[in-house]
Amino acid sequence: MRAILGAVALLASATCTVISASAQNSSAAPDFQKVINAAKAEGKLDLWIATPTLPRTHAALFEAFNKRFGLSIKYEWLPMHPTRSLPRLVTEGKEGRAPVDVAGSFTYDDLLVLKKANLLAPYPWVEVFGKELPTIKEPSDRLIPEARGLGLTFFDQVFLLAWNKDQIKEADLPSKLTELTDPKWKGRFVTNAVFGLPLDTLSIVLGRDGTLALARKLLDNSPLLKNGSPAVSQAVTSGEAPVGISTYLESSTAAKHGEPQGYRLLDDYVPVMPLHVVVPEGAPHPNAARLFAAWLATEGVGIISEMESTGRVTDPHSELARMVEKRAPTAQVVIAKNAEQVQDILDIRRELNLMFTGR
Repeated sequence: MRAILGAVALLASATCTVISASAQNSSAAPDFQKVINAAKAEGKLDLWIATPTLPRTHAALFEAFNKRFGLSIKYEWLPMHPTRSLPRLVTEGKEGRAPVDVAGSFTYDDLLVLKKANLLAPYPWVEVFGKELPTIKEPSDRLIPEARGLGLTFFDQVFLLAWNKDQIKEADLPSKLTELTDPKWKGRFVTNAVFGLPLDTLSIVLGRDGTLALARKLLDNSPLLKNGSPAVSQAVTSGEAPVGISTYLESSTAAKHGEPQGYRLLDDYVPVMPLHVVVPEGAPHPNAARLFAAWLATEGVGIISEMESTGRVTDPHSELARMVEKRAPTAQVVIAKNAEQVQDILDIRRELNLMFTGR
């Protein structure tokens, strides 16, 4: 766990009153009670967040949130994927309005796009909410320097191996992605065709040439290609392939639902794609939005973990962090640490996408 938490240190260097999101230090930070009072007056939240997906989870979250702060906030939750919500935010943002209060689950490059469009500004999350929600420092401070304060890390997409328990034994599984290039796995594994995930993240340690070489070898072994991580997990469960390069979110959810799917971390690397929750500038209900976002990234994630799945590798209370500590103690956690690495990931994604889509 010390190694995981060390990654955080590396990443870190009254009614209806709109509390400015551009406050930069504790002296300018709004008072917590003023945020509560303004949230009560606002009384509503509109959310575009793809995960969690189930209406019963949304209801449980808001029941706990309202009870926690003595509120009666109404909500409308659309499980909108960032591929839809990001362009809509940018388009409507040009007209000077934000169509939603809380949005996610955005990658680092999404955050930087929203920042460039003046739709996100730094907010003093720890200064405002740290006393009431003391664990907020972890999801706040671990953002790359160029995105600090723009949002909160909500959960991590951690890539791993999944297998169909009816088709193969765990002892027979490969332990590294490179082992899937062995001819014995030819046509027997499924992977994500979108950017060749997680090869884009692994390029941080493998380099461009090493990453593209591994991608070619994997493709030469005739994998079953699927469009997205959910489709990979579904293919493993249905038996289309005995093994898949899946994610903790998808595979742990499948296991909780009783599907015959097992999952385990890779022995050499733990590729991590952080996903974030944000409150756009000009949000209709900004105080209720920031209060909910802060609570969701701290106390709310526990409810999601029980009902669906979530987790951060840097959250010591997370089942995911405990799994990394116990099952992959010597593996290298691979995660972007600055905007330059984010850009490198974006650059290689274009090449990987061409390779995996055959275009």
